[in-house]
Amino acid sequence: MELEKLSKKELISEITKLRAENNKIWERVKFLITKISHEFKTPLNSIIGFGELYKNKSDNPKLREYLSNVLSCSEHLLNLVRDMIDITRSEYIPLELSYSIFNAQSVIEEMIDTTNNPNITHTLIDIDIYADYTRFKQLVWNLISNAQKFSDKNSPINIISYIESDLFCFEISDSGEGIKE
Repeated sequence: MELEKLSKKELISEITKLRAENNKIWERVKFLITKISHEFKTPLNSIIGFGELYKNKSDNPKLREYLSNVLSCSEHLLNLVRDMIDITRSEYIPLELSYSIFNAQSVIEEMIDTTNNPNITHTLIDIDIYADYTRFKQLVWNLISNAQKFSDKNSPINIISYIESDLFCFEISDSGEGIKE
Protein backbone atom coordinates (compact mmCIF):
# COMPACT_ATOMS: atom_id res chain seq x y z
CA MET A 1 0.00 0.00 0.00
CA GLU A 2 1.36 3.40 -0.97
CA LEU A 3 0.53 5.88 1.77
CA GLU A 4 1.05 8.90 -0.50
CA LYS A 5 -1.91 7.87 -2.68
CA LEU A 6 -4.38 7.49 0.21
CA SER A 7 -6.92 10.16 1.00
CA LYS A 8 -7.05 11.76 4.43
CA LYS A 9 -10.08 9.61 5.31
CA GLU A 10 -8.28 6.44 4.18
CA LEU A 11 -5.17 7.40 6.18
CA ILE A 12 -7.24 7.94 9.32
CA SER A 13 -8.94 4.59 8.76
CA GLU A 14 -5.55 2.88 8.31
CA ILE A 15 -4.15 4.52 11.48
CA THR A 16 -7.25 3.43 13.42
CA LYS A 17 -6.76 -0.18 12.25
CA LEU A 18 -3.07 -0.10 13.20
CA ARG A 19 -3.87 1.29 16.65
CA ALA A 20 -6.45 -1.47 17.19
CA GLU A 21 -3.90 -4.11 16.15
CA ASN A 22 -1.28 -2.52 18.40
CA ASN A 23 -3.69 -2.57 21.35
CA LYS A 24 -4.47 -6.26 20.75
CA ILE A 25 -0.75 -7.09 20.63
CA TRP A 26 -0.07 -5.02 23.78
CA GLU A 27 -2.88 -6.85 25.61
CA ARG A 28 -1.34 -10.22 24.66
CA VAL A 29 2.11 -9.05 25.78
CA LYS A 30 0.74 -7.82 29.11
CA PHE A 31 -1.08 -11.14 29.64
CA LEU A 32 2.06 -13.11 28.82
CA ILE A 33 4.31 -11.03 31.10
CA THR A 34 1.79 -11.23 33.94
CA LYS A 35 1.52 -15.02 33.52
CA ILE A 36 5.30 -15.51 33.37
CA SER A 37 5.83 -13.17 36.32
CA HIS A 38 3.34 -15.12 38.41
CA GLU A 39 5.13 -18.36 37.58
CA PHE A 40 8.41 -16.84 38.82
CA LYS A 41 6.97 -15.35 42.00
CA THR A 42 5.85 -18.62 43.58
CA PRO A 43 9.22 -20.44 43.42
CA LEU A 44 11.12 -17.28 44.38
CA ASN A 45 8.98 -16.84 47.49
CA SER A 46 9.70 -20.47 48.35
CA ILE A 47 13.46 -20.02 47.83
CA ILE A 48 13.44 -16.89 50.01
CA GLY A 49 11.38 -18.57 52.74
CA PHE A 50 13.48 -21.71 52.94
CA GLY A 51 16.72 -19.74 52.55
CA GLU A 52 15.84 -17.56 55.55
CA LEU A 53 14.83 -20.63 57.56
CA TYR A 54 18.14 -22.43 56.87
CA LYS A 55 20.19 -19.28 57.37
CA ASN A 56 18.67 -18.67 60.80
CA LYS A 57 19.19 -22.30 61.89
CA SER A 58 22.73 -22.75 60.58
CA ASP A 59 25.77 -22.55 62.85
CA ASN A 60 28.12 -22.55 59.86
CA PRO A 61 29.24 -18.95 59.09
CA LYS A 62 30.25 -19.78 55.50
CA LEU A 63 26.85 -21.38 54.82
CA ARG A 64 25.11 -18.32 56.30
CA GLU A 65 27.18 -16.10 53.99
CA TYR A 66 26.24 -18.20 50.94
CA LEU A 67 22.58 -18.17 51.97
CA SER A 68 22.73 -14.39 52.40
CA ASN A 69 23.92 -14.12 48.79
CA VAL A 70 21.16 -16.48 47.59
CA LEU A 71 18.57 -14.47 49.52
CA SER A 72 19.85 -11.15 48.23
CA CYS A 73 19.79 -12.32 44.61
CA SER A 74 16.38 -13.97 45.03
CA GLU A 75 14.89 -10.84 46.57
CA HIS A 76 16.38 -8.74 43.78
CA LEU A 77 14.89 -11.07 41.16
CA LEU A 78 11.53 -11.02 42.94
CA ASN A 79 11.57 -7.22 42.88
CA LEU A 80 12.29 -7.29 39.14
CA VAL A 81 9.34 -9.64 38.64
CA ARG A 82 7.13 -7.28 40.64
CA ASP A 83 8.35 -4.42 38.46
CA MET A 84 7.38 -6.35 35.34
CA ILE A 85 3.90 -6.82 36.75
CA ASP A 86 3.67 -3.12 37.63
CA ILE A 87 4.78 -2.07 34.16
CA THR A 88 2.29 -4.33 32.42
CA ARG A 89 -0.65 -3.17 34.52
CA SER A 90 -0.84 -0.06 32.44
CA GLU A 91 1.51 1.63 30.05
CA TYR A 92 0.15 5.03 31.03
CA ILE A 93 0.31 4.94 34.82
CA PRO A 94 3.72 6.15 36.05
CA LEU A 95 5.74 3.83 38.27
CA GLU A 96 5.28 4.71 41.92
CA LEU A 97 8.41 5.19 43.96
CA SER A 98 8.56 4.16 47.59
CA TYR A 99 11.00 6.44 49.40
CA SER A 100 12.79 5.52 52.60
CA ILE A 101 16.02 6.29 54.41
CA PHE A 102 18.75 3.66 54.10
CA ASN A 103 22.52 3.39 54.12
CA ALA A 104 23.87 3.69 50.57
CA GLN A 105 27.25 2.20 51.46
CA SER A 106 25.60 -0.97 52.82
CA VAL A 107 23.53 -1.46 49.68
CA ILE A 108 26.48 -0.94 47.34
CA GLU A 109 28.69 -3.28 49.41
CA GLU A 110 25.91 -5.90 49.42
CA MET A 111 25.72 -5.76 45.62
CA ILE A 112 29.53 -5.99 45.38
CA ASP A 113 29.58 -9.01 47.74
CA THR A 114 26.91 -10.72 45.65
CA THR A 115 29.15 -10.66 42.57
CA ASN A 116 32.01 -12.59 44.22
CA ASN A 117 34.30 -10.61 41.91
CA PRO A 118 37.73 -10.00 43.52
CA ASN A 119 38.55 -7.34 40.90
CA ILE A 120 36.05 -4.84 42.30
CA THR A 121 37.55 -2.19 44.55
CA HIS A 122 35.60 0.54 46.26
CA THR A 123 35.88 3.73 48.25
CA LEU A 124 32.47 4.53 49.66
CA ILE A 125 31.22 7.15 52.06
CA ASP A 126 29.08 6.00 54.95
CA ILE A 127 25.87 7.94 54.43
CA ASP A 128 22.13 7.50 54.76
CA ILE A 129 20.14 8.62 51.73
CA TYR A 130 16.44 9.19 51.05
CA ALA A 131 15.49 7.29 47.90
CA ASP A 132 13.55 4.31 46.58
CA TYR A 133 15.49 1.38 48.07
CA THR A 134 14.47 -1.15 45.40
CA ARG A 135 15.24 1.17 42.49
CA PHE A 136 18.57 2.20 44.02
CA LYS A 137 19.58 -1.41 44.54
CA GLN A 138 18.49 -2.26 41.00
CA LEU A 139 20.46 0.69 39.59
CA VAL A 140 23.65 -0.30 41.45
CA TRP A 141 23.24 -3.94 40.40
CA ASN A 142 22.71 -2.99 36.74
CA LEU A 143 25.78 -0.73 36.69
CA ILE A 144 28.00 -3.36 38.33
CA SER A 145 26.65 -6.09 36.02
CA ASN A 146 27.32 -3.94 32.96
CA ALA A 147 30.83 -3.13 34.16
CA GLN A 148 31.54 -6.86 34.53
CA LYS A 149 29.86 -7.79 31.26
CA PHE A 150 31.68 -5.24 29.10
CA SER A 151 35.14 -5.44 30.70
CA ASP A 152 37.93 -7.94 30.27
CA LYS A 153 37.51 -10.84 32.68
CA ASN A 154 40.29 -9.92 35.13
CA SER A 155 40.35 -6.15 34.69
CA PRO A 156 39.66 -3.91 37.67
CA ILE A 157 36.32 -2.28 38.38
CA ASN A 158 36.37 0.65 40.78
CA ILE A 159 33.37 2.12 42.60
CA ILE A 160 33.46 5.41 44.49
CA SER A 161 30.83 7.51 46.19
CA TYR A 162 30.95 11.13 47.32
CA ILE A 163 28.87 14.21 48.01
CA GLU A 164 28.75 16.99 45.43
CA SER A 165 26.52 20.07 45.83
CA ASP A 166 24.53 18.31 48.57
CA LEU A 167 23.85 15.34 46.28
CA PHE A 168 24.94 11.75 46.81
CA CYS A 169 26.96 10.56 43.81
CA PHE A 170 28.58 7.27 42.91
CA GLU A 171 30.69 6.28 39.97
CA ILE A 172 31.69 2.95 38.52
CA SER A 173 34.74 2.79 36.27
CA ASP A 174 35.85 -0.20 34.26
CA SER A 175 37.97 -1.10 31.21
CA GLY A 176 35.01 -1.47 28.85
CA GLU A 177 34.75 0.70 25.75
CA GLY A 178 31.92 2.73 27.28
CA ILE A 179 28.87 4.23 25.65
CA LYS A 180 29.44 5.57 22.17
CA GLU A 181 29.13 9.34 21.77
